[in-house]
Amino acid sequence: MRRSIRSWLTGLSAVLLLLPPLMGGAPRFASADPLPTAVVEEDFEAGTLGAAPSGWSLPAAADGYAEIADKIGFPGEKALKLVKNGASSNFTEFRKDMPSRSLPFTVAYDYMLDAGSARELWFDADNTAAFPYALGYELSYAYPGSVKVPIGSMLTTNPLDDLSLVKGAWYAIQLQIDPANKTYDLYIDHQLALDGMSFRNEAKSFLTQLTFWFDATAADSTAYIDDLTIYDGLLPEPEPLPVYEPTDALPTGGADVVAPDDMSPFVLMGDASEDGDSALEAVYGMPFSTALQAQTYTEPPTTFDLQLQAVNSGSIGAGDTIVYRFYVRSLSGDGAQTQALLEKNGTPYTKSLMEGVRVKPDWQLIQFSARSLGDYAPGEANVIFRLGFEPQTIQIGGVQVVNYHQQYKPEQFVQYDVFADKSVPPYEGAEPDADWRADAAARIEQYRKGDLQVTVLDANGDPYPNASVDVEMKRHAFSFGTSVNDDFLSNPSSAADLANYQYYVEQLFNSAVIENNMKGHRYNLPGKAEQVDDALDWLEGEGFALRGHNLIWQEWNWSPPSFEAAKTAPETLRQTVRDYVTAMAGTFAGRVDEWDVINEPLDHHALTDILGMPEMAEWVKAARAADPDALMYVNEYDIGEEPVNYHYWDEKRSTLVQLLEDLADEGAPIDGIGLQGHYKENLLPPEELYEVLEQFADVVPHIKGTEFDVNITDEEVQAQYLHDYMTIMFSHPQVDGILIWGFWDGMHYANNAPIFRRDWSLKPSGEAFMDLVFDQWWTSENGETDACGDYTTRGFLGDYEVTVEAGGETKTVSLVLEAGGTDIVVQLDTATVPDR
Repeated sequence: MRRSIRSWLTGLSAVLLLLPPLMGGAPRFASADPLPTAVVEEDFEAGTLGAAPSGWSLPAAADGYAEIADKIGFPGEKALKLVKNGASSNFTEFRKDMPSRSLPFTVAYDYMLDAGSARELWFDADNTAAFPYALGYELSYAYPGSVKVPIGSMLTTNPLDDLSLVKGAWYAIQLQIDPANKTYDLYIDHQLALDGMSFRNEAKSFLTQLTFWFDATAADSTAYIDDLTIYDGLLPEPEPLPVYEPTDALPTGGADVVAPDDMSPFVLMGDASEDGDSALEAVYGMPFSTALQAQTYTEPPTTFDLQLQAVNSGSIGAGDTIVYRFYVRSLSGDGAQTQALLEKNGTPYTKSLMEGVRVKPDWQLIQFSARSLGDYAPGEANVIFRLGFEPQTIQIGGVQVVNYHQQYKPEQFVQYDVFADKSVPPYEGAEPDADWRADAAARIEQYRKGDLQVTVLDANGDPYPNASVDVEMKRHAFSFGTSVNDDFLSNPSSAADLANYQYYVEQLFNSAVIENNMKGHRYNLPGKAEQVDDALDWLEGEGFALRGHNLIWQEWNWSPPSFEAAKTAPETLRQTVRDYVTAMAGTFAGRVDEWDVINEPLDHHALTDILGMPEMAEWVKAARAADPDALMYVNEYDIGEEPVNYHYWDEKRSTLVQLLEDLADEGAPIDGIGLQGHYKENLLPPEELYEVLEQFADVVPHIKGTEFDVNITDEEVQAQYLHDYMTIMFSHPQVDGILIWGFWDGMHYANNAPIFRRDWSLKPSGEAFMDLVFDQWWTSENGETDACGDYTTRGFLGDYEVTVEAGGETKTVSLVLEAGGTDIVVQLDTATVPDR
């Protein structure tokens, strides 16, 4: 973390914009002029399912096959399926001869990567010359839990390294190629992705073959191609895809998931169904005649203990676009709310959609859209309205849940924005004059600053008056950190992204946590330990404080395989887990400053279900024995986050306090509590967050915000909440750090990081972060010594350089400003004080 922020803030360079994946629902191209002649057309509809496609070849050494298959997401249609089996030393190339092209031409097709690694599209001058490729590009794919595959071998530079697409989704590709000028344009889902790109030096002016290619290391990869057309000329620029507001008529072609405008299938469900009631009521002046009136009498333990629920009557496929539209109003004034969900009907209750709504007294038309995360036959998915909130009465009607398969993308449907009404504060305490702000400022002044006295003496040890003193902060004592993705460091999307990523980590932060690869299920995967070591070496070299995340996360799929292998033998399991904790903590002893020993124990407890709750104390003891200098933390979510249901929230906080007290009673006191802080639309008021901090301050000496982000679309509210969250956290004396869970959209699990967009442009929340950390909470002072040779000031705690100038002499010293204050003496070599 360095003070050169101002020098580069105005010079942030955009790399490439991340294009939203849009497709379907409209003619691909629009022009009043006739289209160029199509010289190749393949829609694969005439092919036989399971048969090899005509006109396509596959080298004999390749490990894969091509066949005609059902087109995923388009019932009744066919497509070309390309498969690479396993991972081997062989490339897998699917080749299609094409008429020789020396004039400008266009290739258009639909493409989906269903599994495995990314691919390239090549155009070859011939298939005999060594390295004959005229043009090539890859599409890079990102999805939760994945890392984008590095690409770019076919271009001198490949800007598409910076374009992340979603596996399992179809994309419309239009490639405009001008071999004569050796340039091309690329459109993806009707949006320009590459403009005027140059061919490689090896490019030939005649192109005779099209190739879809899988890398030799692309294990078990599957892709689909459809509607492949090659035009003898350049097509006009495609029109943007249509976008549907909630008030627009829904497009045709969808299939109902539940019967439209019929609330009778919705039944009151949940463990607290006695705490509410529902009944159909007549309504007038609306596009529907009846609504379901739902009343909550008493707030239940959780939001899902009381909900309206119907099962799907229409089938849903993985990757299908589901549009969820309904009307809602409150009969109990402002403050009512609901949540709309589409989830699997049964464990693990996978949620394709879960969005909150602030319900007002007037009817509101609400629209959400999402991509289905699973295949659901009729009866296998639930359409839900949650009611587990404080007492309220609401009405819901005009419900439409429509499956568009993959004819449309979720991004084509404008979604309800909970923060759209700017007349209503986004959360309690958001007002500029809110009472908590003055209290927080006073605490920051008291706890985060210290007195600094600089005494300047001459060579004889006498006070030196009127000496110039410059005090410059260099690093905060408070921990401002980020998660760091070592997969990206080892396998970056582009050299430019890597350079930016490393530069901003070094400039903005003073602490870090490895995002994934120190976790039990990942650390021993091939190459991961080496990646972690390399990342830690870099961060240690920058003087970062390091956090280990995590030792125990009690689910089998998040743990070393040896845990699940021993689950039927409790004593073997017990020793296996203890040995693992000892080994991991010992491996990083002296490198990490703190460990998340136990991650999310209240909701994930596969181990303690077998071994008993007291066994957690043994893990803490084992970790402390292996690394006595590291602080030991429990890391938990839904503690300082989203109070959707206060009963559940209060109960979980109390349960965590009890766990911490039990660990202390069992001889394994925890040093700190990590509060994760993944926020969505229900933003915890700052004063209530402070109450949470106070509750845990009585139990543990250290508190840290460990995984902060604000996953909402309104960037101004995102910035405001980041400002207020950081302020209230910084104001509490026992909070010693804030870690954000990724700072750049290009390497963030939800593509919505707090500081930078995908193109490295600064978000409003990034501006708020820098204003706080490097302006409001940064010290840069200067003045002169008094008659006693003293200069005094007050600054934020941290590392400083003090420069003294007097009598033609300059001397710079380093110091640490601590909470109790710091006094420093600077003795000059000047023998006497000049006559003044």
